[in-house]
Amino acid sequence: MSFVLEVNRSFVGSVSREQKEIVMGFVNEAGWDRIARVVAGVVLLAVGFGVVGGTAGTVLGVVALVPLVTGLVGYCPIYSVLHVRTNHRDETPTAT
Repeated sequence: MSFVLEVNRSFVGSVSREQKEIVMGFVNEAGWDRIARVVAGVVLLAVGFGVVGGTAGTVLGVVALVPLVTGLVGYCPIYSVLHVRTNHRDETPTAT
């Protein structure tokens, strides 16, 4: 178990700043936006499959996957098309 943790720590430490910037460039949702989407997705899933039921519940459950997945991933394609970002990261490089 400790070997796996050490390997993971060394892998995380070996990621360069440029690689982190490339990965973080695809995240266009702020933390609060992601949390709100995940909560909304879970609530819609619960309502769809637990309260409504039937065809309407299934449709609501499938629709709930959109905010749930976008919240977990941190990327919203609609934000990308509209050039909107809720995470305003600092564009000035910081000293490492």
